[in-house]
Amino acid sequence: MWRSYCILVFSFFAVCNLVLSQGISIKDASKKTIKKYKSIEGHVSAKKYDKALKEYQKLTEQNLNWIEPYLKRGSIYFDQEKYADAETEFLKVRELDPRFDSKVDFMIGLIQIKLEKYEEASHNLQAYIDQNPKDRRRLKRAKKLQQNAAFTANALKNPRQFKIDPLDTVFNSSALEYCPILSIDQSKLIFSRRIGSSEFIMVCDLDSNKVASNCHELRSVNLDNYEKGSISISPDGKVLYFASKSRSESFGSYDLFYSVYKNEEWSRPHNLGLRINDPTWDSQPSMSGDGQKIYFSSKRPGGYGGSDIYVSERGEDRRWKAAVNLGPEINTAGHDESPFIHPDHQTLYFRSNGHPGMGNYDLFLSRKNEDGTWGNVENLGYPVNTEADDGALSISLDGEKAYFTSDRMYKRDDPNKNLDILSFDLDPEIRPYPSTFIQLQVSDMESEEPLITRVEVVDNDNRKSLINTFTNKDGTTLFSVPTHRNFAMHISKSGYTFHSTHLPKIEGYDALQPYRMEVKLQRITAVEEKVEIAATPVILENIFFETGSATLLKQSSVEIDKLHQLLTDQPSISILITGHTDDVGSDQDNLILSNDRANAVLDALVSKGVAKERLRAEGKGESEPIADNTTEVGRKKNRRTTFQIVENK
Repeated sequence: MWRSYCILVFSFFAVCNLVLSQGISIKDASKKTIKKYKSIEGHVSAKKYDKALKEYQKLTEQNLNWIEPYLKRGSIYFDQEKYADAETEFLKVRELDPRFDSKVDFMIGLIQIKLEKYEEASHNLQAYIDQNPKDRRRLKRAKKLQQNAAFTANALKNPRQFKIDPLDTVFNSSALEYCPILSIDQSKLIFSRRIGSSEFIMVCDLDSNKVASNCHELRSVNLDNYEKGSISISPDGKVLYFASKSRSESFGSYDLFYSVYKNEEWSRPHNLGLRINDPTWDSQPSMSGDGQKIYFSSKRPGGYGGSDIYVSERGEDRRWKAAVNLGPEINTAGHDESPFIHPDHQTLYFRSNGHPGMGNYDLFLSRKNEDGTWGNVENLGYPVNTEADDGALSISLDGEKAYFTSDRMYKRDDPNKNLDILSFDLDPEIRPYPSTFIQLQVSDMESEEPLITRVEVVDNDNRKSLINTFTNKDGTTLFSVPTHRNFAMHISKSGYTFHSTHLPKIEGYDALQPYRMEVKLQRITAVEEKVEIAATPVILENIFFETGSATLLKQSSVEIDKLHQLLTDQPSISILITGHTDDVGSDQDNLILSNDRANAVLDALVSKGVAKERLRAEGKGESEPIADNTTEVGRKKNRRTTFQIVENK
């Protein structure tokens, strides 16, 4: 009876196994068949693949349920890049026995990526991940492939509306062109060209329609035979930054160098120094819109992957500080390269093979948060990203036009395949903030001599500093600002009163026409006698009140802080704060309002610790207009708060 029961149970499991799996391992075949199977490995080792395929086919004809011959045929087809045939063989293995080898799901997923069957690939790779949670060797790659397949399937279903075109033959040639960068005024496109083993920096002039002319080499930089890589240029167009290899001044393989434009020629390149460069590989610089930060790629130790993105900032001494890694929000275990910081100072574009994407390298963006950290990384999507080799993106000041490098215009086996420069109009969702640029000239009010001053641009809403730069020896500077928010600009120098300007949101402004500003600062001089009015009034353009009220808005705090700092730095001075209004309303009401507003500023300074005896406040009402009260623009100018130095002790 017990024997009969065992036979019954065995028969049950045998039937179940037959239902679950029809495949048979060839190891269960006759010794002759096994010997034949093993002998075919010799054909594979000798790379006689056609013969091996035929022999494996004969084995499957002998028994359609033998699994290993299908597995071997699939592997040969995969190595031969015959992916459709490989898929058929591996699917047959899984059909015969889904549990024969869990790596079959991995191979099917990998093959289906090659066949652009991304949804199926994602499903099969996920099946492998679920079955093999402890397979550390292959699991990491499987997860990466699955993420890419899932992303690609979705991206292809939801393409962005781009029309991508190569630039004309003025830019692109039979050589390699890459790393395009626009000057901040959009008048020049600068890029690298490789001919054989030599790299050249090229410059093309652009008209308002982006039509190129006068393309030429930067001969003074290209005179040597050293390799030169990607490029960036300072906002004023006077300093060129680029990567170069194996120079005598180098610390490693590729280092970052700069060349200065002076007396109508570019200087001999200089190494940027060990605060930026490392004995390993440093390349792909991108200069910020104020010339105070340089972003670049590096393979130095201590990063998150093969190559990471770093940033270095100028210090108070105007020297570069030690480079800082942008952190895990941007950098991955893969390669993160080719940074481009837009002139809006807040949108970073880069290429990476570590974030989920469509190919070997994809293009991404991240926007800076208000606290200075980087936000979520976003793939630019299809058809910007494909399986082609894409990279080195740069974007126009207005955020509408993009230029990048790709080999997608060529077929895989095209003998003329190389890198060209392409362009497209950005989808609004991945545009940076529109920006413009300011040309500033600062001088002494009396002597008119140019001044080296600090220039700070602060967001009035969150009090965060956007720009912290300096004017040059000639008193000039050029920098970009985004046009979507309200900013305060402060110009200061020790021994002078500061200058304050309000930069409102600019709607419909032509970004290619710079704001040209000329500012004259008043020197603070010590005198023995008290002076009733010792200086010209300085308008505090970033003092804001509630409408018809003397209640200060929070946006005024930055200006209050600057005025407090001036009084702290100059303890011997006292000031008169004066309020002014437009002519809307009665004279008496306006006089009272202006006086209350002046006293509101005085009280804010006292609350910060300024002695009250150093401060006076008065209201002038509508009695001293500086503009026409018949227009809103004029009335806005007349509604102002000023300060004057009235006393030196």
